[in-house]
Amino acid sequence: MADEQKRLQQETNKAQQRKLTVEKNRYVALIAEKVRRNCVKPSCTVSGNCCKFLVHQIPGGDVIDVKVTACSGSVACRNSVERAVFRASPLPTPATKEVFDREIVFTFKP
Repeated sequence: MADEQKRLQQETNKAQQRKLTVEKNRYVALIAEKVRRNCVKPSCTVSGNCCKFLVHQIPGGDVIDVKVTACSGSVACRNSVERAVFRASPLPTPATKEVFDREIVFTFKP
C-alpha cells in the first residue's frame, strides 16, 4: 500500500510540475509580447536577430535591471530591446504566485 501511495504522490507531483511549467511559459510569453509592443522596430528588423535577456524584477512586476546574455543582433537592436524592457515595466503578473520569479530569462525575436 505504501508503494502505491508513493507512486500516486509522484504522479501528482509530476502533474503539478507540468502545470507550473505551462503557466511559467505562458507568463514569459506575456512578458515577451509586452516587450515586443514597446520595442522600436527599425533597429531590430533584420530577420534572424535573436537576443536573450535576463530581467530582474520585484513583486508587482517593476523592472530593476536588464542584462543581455546573448544577442545575434546589432548593438542598436540590443539597446532598443533593453529600453523596451524598461518601458514595459511593470511586467505582467503571473496567473499564480508560484510562477513569479525575480529573475526571468526570455528570448526576443523581432
